[in-house]
Amino acid sequence: MQGWAAMKRTIHHTILLVALLTMGSVSCSSETNGSPSATDATSSAARPTLPGGGGSTTTGAKSTGNGTSSLTTDIDPCNLLTPADTASLNVAQGNREDSSSGTSRRCVWTSAGSFTMDVAIFDIRGIKDVVASGQIQQIPKIGRHEAVQSFGGVDSCAISMAITETSRVDTSAAAHGDAQKSCETALKVAQLVEPRLPGGS
Repeated sequence: MQGWAAMKRTIHHTILLVALLTMGSVSCSSETNGSPSATDATSSAARPTLPGGGGSTTTGAKSTGNGTSSLTTDIDPCNLLTPADTASLNVAQGNREDSSSGTSRRCVWTSAGSFTMDVAIFDIRGIKDVVASGQIQQIPKIGRHEAVQSFGGVDSCAISMAITETSRVDTSAAAHGDAQKSCETALKVAQLVEPRLPGGS
């Protein structure tokens, strides 16, 4: 009986020793030593990331006064016609007028006793946003730019050219009752300024 009791104690001690060794082994395997475990790598890969660390960039677009971006922000409408252009149109020096919002501006030229014309830039309004008291209609592209023609009043005619979907440049003219001359002038001005405009396709 004493021999059997001694054997049971030996078996019991052996089992206890194996258990202790196993626990020590598991504890050591949980150390990372500065490297991610397989679980860390999986969870990291599953998390969405933003390109460039979450920053944002714009290419070619400048910030407008109200925080939006547009290709047209730095364009001065009075500089879209050269002295040679204004001489050919027989108009005096243009006068610039800016909107209170800072997102549109225009330059106005006058031909004494004949007509007035202007070039207007809209940083956050595309051709789909054109508002007119008369008809608005799609016309063939002017150079690289999609365009619409619109009418206001009895003799005001405008050509709107898309820079992007949310920006445009308008040329318009009013020839004191001569609607045909108004449209001819607006189209001529559009053709002169179009090569100097960004965007289009």
